[in-house]
Amino acid sequence: MTNRHHRRGGRSRQGRPAGPPFLADAREALAEPSPLALLSLASTLVQATTPQAADRFAGSAADRPDATAVFLSFTDPDWPPLNAVALAASLLTADDDLSRRLRLLVDPAGVEDAPPWLAAIDRVTVTGVWRQTHALGDGDNIVIGWAWPDGQEASAVVYIDHNVGTLVKDAFVVDEPLEGLLQAYRSLADADMSWDQLDPAEARARITEAIGRADVTVPPFESDTWPLCRPLVQWVVGRLPAGGTVPEAEDWSEGARAGLVDHFLETDHSRVEGLTPDQVRALAGNLVWFACDYGPGDPLRWSPVSVEIVLNDWYPRKVFAPTDDELRRLPEVLAGFVAFCHRTMDVRPELTDETLAAVQEWTPAYVEAIGRPDRSPRSNAARLARLAAGLDPDALEAFAALDDEQALDDDLEDYYRDLDDGELGDDGEA
Repeated sequence: MTNRHHRRGGRSRQGRPAGPPFLADAREALAEPSPLALLSLASTLVQATTPQAADRFAGSAADRPDATAVFLSFTDPDWPPLNAVALAASLLTADDDLSRRLRLLVDPAGVEDAPPWLAAIDRVTVTGVWRQTHALGDGDNIVIGWAWPDGQEASAVVYIDHNVGTLVKDAFVVDEPLEGLLQAYRSLADADMSWDQLDPAEARARITEAIGRADVTVPPFESDTWPLCRPLVQWVVGRLPAGGTVPEAEDWSEGARAGLVDHFLETDHSRVEGLTPDQVRALAGNLVWFACDYGPGDPLRWSPVSVEIVLNDWYPRKVFAPTDDELRRLPEVLAGFVAFCHRTMDVRPELTDETLAAVQEWTPAYVEAIGRPDRSPRSNAARLARLAAGLDPDALEAFAALDDEQALDDDLEDYYRDLDDGELGDDGEA
């Protein structure tokens, strides 16, 4: 942890705490016409105090304040705004026992100067669920809208990325009605985007499964809003009906995969000077293997992003060939395979041009990567073993980096150390 201190949980000139952190944030949230600001603050705190699967890879950076101590301290009647945060946290925490205790300790009607919406903060009605997809299939935006009894509305956008394993890569919540958000998206979307209403139960199944995959991804994907909004997103998703299923992706059997490569070899797109048909077959077969088992699940769908992943990461790590010369020709085979797939899918020529430009852009990095002297099946296996043990410095760089977002953990750590030391008075002042 760092020793930086911010206005939340900062210290007086005598080095004593100026008051409980997040008190000012809670007051500001309660002044809003909608409950979303309060729920977002609670979501950030719940996420910060909830152990994560990736914590074992993070070393000391994964130390988390105890959620029970955090939120039970927020029930002190001398801190009404924090009482409201505790009430919101009771909705968002996955700890059922803590949720029950918070609801018993905090009566919305007893929170001083509370807005009328606090008593109905848990009563939401889903107003619709939509999905935005792209012709090249990189991922889906699932948009959920909901409303409170007083008519205030909000929406959540969850991005599920298919190129990295069909997992939640980003999400955010906005104080915007669903219809207004959809209108804004449609005004900015290009012709290759499509929208469809999604069955709410299916949406719940899709998001839940995608969050589960994100849980076992190391290092985890993070943004300015994800996973800080995860508890809030999960609470909203939990308001959708259960019992939905995720449609099964097309099963590309070994025969179907081989048949696709055979079809490719029958076209001029497969002609690469200096390579035999068998060499082209082997390289194209690996591309099909990536798309089916690691990428979007459809070997016909190729985008600039999937091309980047293949050339800048997956192929250099996963594929080893008898000769480096054969590996160096992979970008040429990839370009031909992209053109073949896009023609088969009747993709717009402009999208094909963008994808082929990505092949050209990432080829130098690919050639450099496969030429590294330490690249071998043995060294790659050793790196994966180090990663599994939490020892790979490159993979753990994101965990080691401390930036302004670390301030949240700093505030909590300082505050609860002071609580343990008995340094806070009943009003939170030193």
